[in-house]
Amino acid sequence: MNKYKVSLQDIAMTFQTPEGETEAIKSISLDVYEGEFVSIVGPSGCGKSTILNILSGLLKPTRGSVKVQGKVGYMFQKDHLFEWRTILRNCLIGPEIQKQDMKAAREYVEKLLRKYGLGEFLHHYPHQLSGGMRQRAALIRTLAVSPDILLLDEPFSALDYQTRLTVVDEVWNILRQENMTAIIVTHDIAEAISLSDRIYVLSRRPAVVKNIYTIERTVAGQTPLQNRKDERFRIYFDQIWKELDIHDEI
Repeated sequence: MNKYKVSLQDIAMTFQTPEGETEAIKSISLDVYEGEFVSIVGPSGCGKSTILNILSGLLKPTRGSVKVQGKVGYMFQKDHLFEWRTILRNCLIGPEIQKQDMKAAREYVEKLLRKYGLGEFLHHYPHQLSGGMRQRAALIRTLAVSPDILLLDEPFSALDYQTRLTVVDEVWNILRQENMTAIIVTHDIAEAISLSDRIYVLSRRPAVVKNIYTIERTVAGQTPLQNRKDERFRIYFDQIWKELDIHDEI
């Protein structure tokens, strides 16, 4: 096994509210290794996004150990592209904030945009792009600062179903080519199975890890869309569906 990039040990998180304390996470331990694609699934409000916020340093846990080896990039549910900036200038926001060498940063970003099908749209504005292209641009903006670990918080949920399937394949391909370690939070079990090497299933709030699934493929190296046709796909889906405490919500 490769060396770990992320390690959470016995994380707990309690928020202070006007009504008192709210325990969001009871106890979470989680390890992600170099080059892995790991999904976190669980019922709504169980603390999935809180885990990403802890990993990114936006939140400090109430208890537990957080170890992150390398620079973290964070891709949110909405693309948050600035409508008044071109795609190229949107993708250069990170290097600008970090006061990097902008000549080198621009060369790197232009290379990424051309490599991943946005070379003709460098000087277009976000409203001129499709939803899928906007998400691709948002990913490249995140990669522009050369992160070692990518956190993805429901990044495809705003897309229609057909576009979502295509964009998931595109993002998976980009992350594999860039040799990224990735952690995704998603409500979509099928998406998690098709993308991931491992899946952490969380309980209702306050969250604990109910189970960890190592996803084995009949054929290795296939795209997420191809993985949905794998003979083991339905088996994993049924097992994880039964694990989730969401049946009373439907």
